[in-house]
Amino acid sequence: KYQYNGAGYILLGLLIEKISGLSYFDAVRGSIFKAVGMESSDFIALDEVRDRVAEGYLPVKAGERDEIIGWRRNIYSTTPAAAADGGATSTAGDLLKFSQSLRKGELLSGEMTAAFMTPQVKSMAEPFRGYDWMYGFGNMFILEGPDNIIRWGHTGEEDGVSCRLYYYPGLDLDVILLGNQSWCTLSLSWQVHDLLTGSPQQL
Repeated sequence: KYQYNGAGYILLGLLIEKISGLSYFDAVRGSIFKAVGMESSDFIALDEVRDRVAEGYLPVKAGERDEIIGWRRNIYSTTPAAAADGGATSTAGDLLKFSQSLRKGELLSGEMTAAFMTPQVKSMAEPFRGYDWMYGFGNMFILEGPDNIIRWGHTGEEDGVSCRLYYYPGLDLDVILLGNQSWCTLSLSWQVHDLLTGSPQQL
């Protein structure tokens, strides 16, 4: 069955360190970032100063309607440093390289690449927005029917950080959205989805 468990990825990170003899971060830098040519991707803590890294923001709300009356930085509410369950900093261009390399079998064996791109188990008991939702190996799928994969990919959310990386196999199209406000790419991703598929759904 499917059950979200971020702690499992912490254990996988420890396993990677044990097998490789490297820190998890150096293992990913070498085996993924460098191998793919992701030159603008790294693990960056909140107290580090780097060029071209956006700062994250949270809305300050008031009233019964949660009216936004201001903004504050995310430095006291988000994870201060990355770990094996997430936290890498990247760009749309680098994430495109990553997605393309995965599909071409440049990061995994042919067998593992095929398994990665194959839905394994339902993640929702009932359809949502007209789609069946399934999970694979670190990969979320939405389908129309048992075999028609409309989209696969993953999301990334933290306080003041929002990301969507999706691939539409029928269109051979990547959609990558990055934002520096919590959950800000969610509604935008569905707007893009509806434009691409021509079948708007209602939340």
